[in-house]
Amino acid sequence: MRKRIFIIILLLLIITGCGKRKNENVVEEKKEIEIREVSEEEQNVIMKEIDELEYLDYYSKSFKVNELTNQEVLQFIYYLYKDNVSNSINFKALEEYLGNYMEFPLEPDNVLCNTHFNRLGGSDYIYLYNIYNDNYEDNKNHYMHPRDGFGSDVFNKYVSGKVEGNKYTIRVYKVFSSILNENRDYNVSFYRSYKDSSNKENSVFKTTYNGRYAINIEEEMNKYDDLYIYEYVFKKENDKYLLVSYEINPK
Repeated sequence: MRKRIFIIILLLLIITGCGKRKNENVVEEKKEIEIREVSEEEQNVIMKEIDELEYLDYYSKSFKVNELTNQEVLQFIYYLYKDNVSNSINFKALEEYLGNYMEFPLEPDNVLCNTHFNRLGGSDYIYLYNIYNDNYEDNKNHYMHPRDGFGSDVFNKYVSGKVEGNKYTIRVYKVFSSILNENRDYNVSFYRSYKDSSNKENSVFKTTYNGRYAINIEEEMNKYDDLYIYEYVFKKENDKYLLVSYEINPK
């Protein structure tokens, strides 16, 4: 009888000890996920990437990457890639290049003209995907016109950055130039959002502007305390900061 009681007590001690060690491990795991401020080096790298993500500002909406359409992601990466390479554009190269910015199951498709008035709507395709060689080609039947009415120069100013594990939450202020035309040497208005810029309403300030880096826009931005917050969430994988979400004026 005593032997049976001893065995029962021994088993209880073992079970209790295992449970305690298990709880200690959980506590230790929680301690490993620290919350800290973004370092200066990280800030510089991420702000450069935010500048490169400018095309996504033109959609004028908050989104999670997995909510974007294939055409939206295709347009973003096509025009970004096109500005950085001189050779012909291959779909596989686009896929690989996209992997530097986000995770998205990109599918080959024609690229719609990005003019402001018919973007992602009834526009003709400006670049055609060739299924036989995986390359993109100019659409010779596309009606040629100036690129006015779409692009804006976007300036970003760092506000704050928080790191939690591999999750990076970055907040910035932005201003958007008037929708660009062929001649930038004029008195340009700047706006809090792309929507305001495209509608030419609620301008924040004006300044003579003859080139993207010709003036210190941040100096002008510092004069205003009612600019919108734009929040980016990235996850870091293998030294890459992959976009997860983008939010305009988060609560």
